[in-house]
Amino acid sequence: MRRLKANVEPEEAARILTEVPSDKAFHFYKELDVPIGLVARSLKELITIIQTVEAKSIEFHVLRGDLEKWVIMLGDRSLARQLGRMRRLGVKDAALRQRLVEILTKRYEALKDSI
Repeated sequence: MRRLKANVEPEEAARILTEVPSDKAFHFYKELDVPIGLVARSLKELITIIQTVEAKSIEFHVLRGDLEKWVIMLGDRSLARQLGRMRRLGVKDAALRQRLVEILTKRYEALKDSI
């Protein structure tokens, strides 16, 4: 996988990669009001969960823009824009999971490399 530059200052990259408190964590749902008990407190945890969580949960969050909003909260508008493109393209099922893992992993590695 080709390494990309994060184009952020080391302090900003570190802030984006920091584990957030429980009240700011990303909670996965299957559908509205149906949590599945999986929680990501960091970008790294988000990647790990997306690799195994059921596709219905991923699609639910992508269609609502939840992932975009969460990474904006982390401070990463660039990643949010990439995730927004996935929503607008209407990618689904295994292709959606694969593409999300690829996008998130590339960004995570770029941020990590810039610290």
